[in-house]
Amino acid sequence: PNCPNAALYSGWYKLNHYNDAFTWNTGAIGFHLDSGSALDPRGGSNWSANALIKGITVTSGAVAEPFLQGLPQPDGVFRDLFQGAVVGDAFVRHTPWLKWMIVNMGDPLYLPFAGGLPPFNGANPQSSLALNPQFPVGPARATGTVSLGSPAPAGGTLVNLVSSKPTMASVPASVVIPGGATSANFNIATTPVTSLTSVLISASGGITQSETLSVSPWLSGIFLLSTSILGGSNETTAALLNDIAPPGGIVVALSSSNPSAVPVPATVTVPQGSPKAVFSLATSAVSANTSVTITASFNGTSASTSLTLMPALSTLSLSRSTVVGGNNSGGTVVLHGPAYAGGVTVALSSRDTSVASVPPSVTVPAGATAAGFSITTFPTSNATAVAITASNNGTVKSATLTVTPPTVSSLSISPASVKGGLSSTATVRLTGPAPAGGSSVTLASSSPAVAAVPPTITMPQGASSATFKITTAAVASSTVVQITATYNAAKTSSLTVTP
Repeated sequence: PNCPNAALYSGWYKLNHYNDAFTWNTGAIGFHLDSGSALDPRGGSNWSANALIKGITVTSGAVAEPFLQGLPQPDGVFRDLFQGAVVGDAFVRHTPWLKWMIVNMGDPLYLPFAGGLPPFNGANPQSSLALNPQFPVGPARATGTVSLGSPAPAGGTLVNLVSSKPTMASVPASVVIPGGATSANFNIATTPVTSLTSVLISASGGITQSETLSVSPWLSGIFLLSTSILGGSNETTAALLNDIAPPGGIVVALSSSNPSAVPVPATVTVPQGSPKAVFSLATSAVSANTSVTITASFNGTSASTSLTLMPALSTLSLSRSTVVGGNNSGGTVVLHGPAYAGGVTVALSSRDTSVASVPPSVTVPAGATAAGFSITTFPTSNATAVAITASNNGTVKSATLTVTPPTVSSLSISPASVKGGLSSTATVRLTGPAPAGGSSVTLASSSPAVAAVPPTITMPQGASSATFKITTAAVASSTVVQITATYNAAKTSSLTVTP
């Protein structure tokens, strides 16, 4: 990540792979409290030197061993910072052991060296013990460096070495810093471990220093791109190492707690120079949530993670629960998550296809979570409840659609005013087409002597409207007559008969 502002950044970096972890803009301030991974910038990979190269202007912390032998008290540090203290002063005031160093590259916020004294000035030598790398992966070799504050005398300086766990990290009994020299290197041989193991390396005689070596197993863990997916989807997976694989690569064994749901290859190889192997797992469809444990193993170390497979089909819904026969409706199937490549096909069925029919299936496209379908209904004489069912790989969802017979929706008369003795025409409409055998609509007049109607009118099968004649008689004064049509519901309209 980029750290653009003049602010305080902290971090812990593993396995010496921290050189490219951050970039800074001019004015940024960083500090590092893990002494072993911030080596002397005069040589080798180290956090501080890279930070300077990347643009940081001030770092504080263990730039070279043993400049940090104790941690500052954070509450005091941040209290002083919030009150306006510069970062260096805040650290000085609240560090019990003043064995740390500020690297100054001219940042205007802090000038810790009087007269611009450069960092690592030869006039300020320090004895030290440095380990590189400090976080090796067993059985890798590490190098220790013992340094004196001044050149060793003639005959050299003997430095005794001790490892707290020689079976995990062995060191020679001693190392000699030749006369006139200020440092000497020694080898540290590590062995394979099954978990992170801390080993204290101590040097005495000429210098008295200790440093912790942390030996890691090769296998770091197993990573899933998603922890919950639809059964039948492919899952991107990675086996992760604690370092880049050596020549020949690392062969990691894999296992699944439920091979029928999530089969895994027997092994996967992390290629030389890579810290991971990425592979895909093809899962099977499930009818209920299924948790599967994926385990990676290498050289006695195992790492596991859980993958939950969900049934694809979540719900079935209808756009409306009641519809008049002959009118179309619709439904929607919803998945538990986005459909995988190729889409998810959901089977559809109707319990009574003579009343309501559905397509045989509907497909939710890849990446989508839902898809709609149409329901075709047919005219019926009686209200009928029809179960619509959606199914996918053992998961079944149902919803009920009630198909009702039509009712009279309107009755219109034209003309609505007529001279007695003449006739008018009425039109009756239904809410849907008439069922098989037609629909017999009952007619009535509030004054048959003035405006007569037939007792019924039959709506042919499939028709949704019909007309009939209203016959009127002569009247002495204007008379309003109510005409009513009834079929599962009644509608009334007025006809005015004039003299």
